[in-house]
Amino acid sequence: GIRDRSPSRGLGDVYKRQHRIVSLLRERSVPLIVRGEFVPGRIPSGGFVPRAPADRRVEGLAASLIQSGLSVAIRSSRTRTAGHLLLQAVESSRHGLDVTQALHAVTRTPAELLGVGHHVGSIAAGKDADLVVLSADPFVGNSQPVAVYIDGEICYPRSTPTKKDDLQGAVAIRCGSVHTASKRGVIPGGVMVVDKDGKIVRIGTAALLEKLPAHVRVIDASDETVVPGLIDAGSHVGLRRDSVDLNDRAAPEAGGGRATYRIADAVDLTDAQLDAVRRAGITTVLLSPDPRGAFAGQLTAVKLAGKPLQDSVLRDPAALMLGSVNPSAFKKAKSYHDKWIAYEKSEEERRKKAKEKAIESLRLADRDRPPGESEPKDGEKKAPEKKGADKKTVEKPEPHEEYDVVRRLFHKRLPVVVNISNELGLASVYSTLIEKYGLETIVYGIGE
Repeated sequence: GIRDRSPSRGLGDVYKRQHRIVSLLRERSVPLIVRGEFVPGRIPSGGFVPRAPADRRVEGLAASLIQSGLSVAIRSSRTRTAGHLLLQAVESSRHGLDVTQALHAVTRTPAELLGVGHHVGSIAAGKDADLVVLSADPFVGNSQPVAVYIDGEICYPRSTPTKKDDLQGAVAIRCGSVHTASKRGVIPGGVMVVDKDGKIVRIGTAALLEKLPAHVRVIDASDETVVPGLIDAGSHVGLRRDSVDLNDRAAPEAGGGRATYRIADAVDLTDAQLDAVRRAGITTVLLSPDPRGAFAGQLTAVKLAGKPLQDSVLRDPAALMLGSVNPSAFKKAKSYHDKWIAYEKSEEERRKKAKEKAIESLRLADRDRPPGESEPKDGEKKAPEKKGADKKTVEKPEPHEEYDVVRRLFHKRLPVVVNISNELGLASVYSTLIEKYGLETIVYGIGE
């Protein structure tokens, strides 16, 4: 599934290189974000010549990686084709994935990779009511979204100004089937109950309707299929060009080039372009900077309900993007991190000793005070100074704005998303990020 850009190499060499790459990734359980390569009406091209079925491998990339035992999220192929995310999953199912694996690649898997799986990505009690109502099974060719809900509020179609079809206010939905993207799998005739806060509170079979109080409104979707809201794990939709920070004005559309760059600062969630994305059933996107430079910028996971940004952000930052692996840059960042660790440890020990000294001073004062004498005022009685020089004070490091962001990686508070396109890039990921620093790593860009 990995493109071979060297025509001089035989197909057997390509397979060997693919096997080595997959083995390395699987050995350390490294997840991937893979761009969907299927574009309607386009014959596959690029690193593969469309002469025979055996050569047409780019479209089956996600399927081959998932079948190899890797955790893979599929993202939209390009901003202008972001609405084809479900179609990308359908295409992967045609290359051998079962419907559960294909659906997970655009729902549950990206949610888990981004650390927002407790909110979105599957249909389960306690999660947000981000739902897509489809006209048929999601993997039937003519299936189309007929309604899209985010936090229980209808986002498509917007033909009801009063939003009488919102799911908020203790509403039950009777479905033809529910693809939960969870351990419960597919529930034929499934029923969901959504509370006034847009959370799923119960899910079960049709028998659940008989147990509901009379005041619970029932929405009949018994002819439709419901799936979790789709999650695009790498997108540039909704970015204001005038707010994108481009170090190089000839660079692509999303800017970036340093660890402090926040893609969230360039987001316009009222952008009309987002209407087409919502209509396609995409309820959450991972907005990413262009993968260039050692530290390309911070990624942000947002919902697309059209609310103000502060009410739409699921996680910011969700990850730090690397355009490539620069061992020298990481060495400097790690040295800076270690200096802060040493300083913080020194300060903690100093505060601990000061507290112990104060307690000892009070103890001695209480021991030496004659019976009936009042307690000495603060500072009148001190513990004897211990002889011997104190440890050398650790100097406070000079703040470094960019390395302060990178420190979150070493603290395991943030994953790193690294763009690679060949075996050499993967070797750097493996030796530097995983082996040397033990960072939580997500590979981005394989096959591109």
